[in-house]
Amino acid sequence: MHVFSRPPMDHDIVVDRDLNIYVVFGSKHPLGFVFSYIKYRACPGCGGTSLWYFRGVPLVRVVERYSVGDVLRASSVQDRAYDPVYGAEVPYLRYSRIYMHLAPEARAREILDRPADDLEALASEAIMDLKSSSGVPLSSIGVGGSILGGFHNVVFSDIDLVVYGCDNASRVYGSIESFAEPLRGGDLERWVRNQASLHGVSVDLARAMYAPYRRSLYRGRALTVVFPEDPSRYGDRYIRSLGSCCIARLEVPPNQCGALQYPGLAWVEGSVIPSRGCRFAGVEVGCVIIYEGAFSPLIYRGGSMLLRGLLVGLYPDGVYCLVVGARECLSLGV
Repeated sequence: MHVFSRPPMDHDIVVDRDLNIYVVFGSKHPLGFVFSYIKYRACPGCGGTSLWYFRGVPLVRVVERYSVGDVLRASSVQDRAYDPVYGAEVPYLRYSRIYMHLAPEARAREILDRPADDLEALASEAIMDLKSSSGVPLSSIGVGGSILGGFHNVVFSDIDLVVYGCDNASRVYGSIESFAEPLRGGDLERWVRNQASLHGVSVDLARAMYAPYRRSLYRGRALTVVFPEDPSRYGDRYIRSLGSCCIARLEVPPNQCGALQYPGLAWVEGSVIPSRGCRFAGVEVGCVIIYEGAFSPLIYRGGSMLLRGLLVGLYPDGVYCLVVGARECLSLGV
């Protein structure tokens, strides 16, 4: 049975036939497969102890913290294969195993028309405030996370909004503080220290990674906005790894909306500098590919910076790029 209302995109949800919940990553997928990682596991024997239920079945959250390393560990039980487009081994689901596909924009229409509880009502108000403040059309706004699956906890769950379109990402980045409150004081410091621990970077660098779209408060409830990459045909671009973790000194032009999306892409000028384990000192670098969204605000703001990542070739563009967040180079600090 064909379960897709449209091609799968980043931050969609797919549900397998055992009612395990997966989050789709990326918006390019080969026919018959969906790249995704498991986030909640069905646990029929966990009744009474779970915060989340899907169609009456208790769920256990598998991914507790959002980082490349945590997602890799959670998805280690899944089928995996090397993918030539991403230039890496990735977890996937076959179409034949998928029971349901949930699209954020369709779910947003549902809760706007008829919110079922107080959290859905609050999320619908957040959608309308985002639309009013940024000028992003309703058709480009979705709702993600547990609200997308309808298994949210009214007391504890956050609001996750999904905004489609590269230019729309920039609009939201520049306007979110007009309707949501950025983290401040102790809330911000706890977020910064958590990010420093999560990604193995300094506290100062973690602080530079903060932007209100990544975490803010909407009427006292935690709010996050994510920006999926624009759809393109699978195979239009592909990556070839050079197998080395390298450090590059880069000049990054600011306000590239692609840096905010996932996976992100920003065009840069710079070169690889000598460092331990890297055999490509002096190679010119033309772009940064972002698999770890924590770096997106830093790269979006642009400027001069040192970044560490996997050196790859991007084709057919014919440029060398640095991949931030590749599993081969999970220590992101320079």
